Amino acid sequence: MHKNTYADMDCDYCLFCKQCEYGICPHILEALEDLTSDKAFINAVATAEVCDNRHKITLLMLKDKFAKEVNNG
Repeated sequence: MHKNTYADMDCDYCLFCKQCEYGICPHILEALEDLTSDKAFINAVATAEVCDNRHKITLLMLKDKFAKEVNNG
């Protein structure tokens, strides 16, 4: 079974060409279960405000979602 890592999400269209048609990255959302155990992904979510690529929107959304889940118990 392949475990996705945050490094697997380095899509050229999303990160560099800025031609991704999605506001929220569907690849990250599909791999979320794997990614939540990846230290690089956890760090990316924790520092989402300073992200300088197209994943920023997705990372900020997830950071907010995780914070709400923690606060709601």
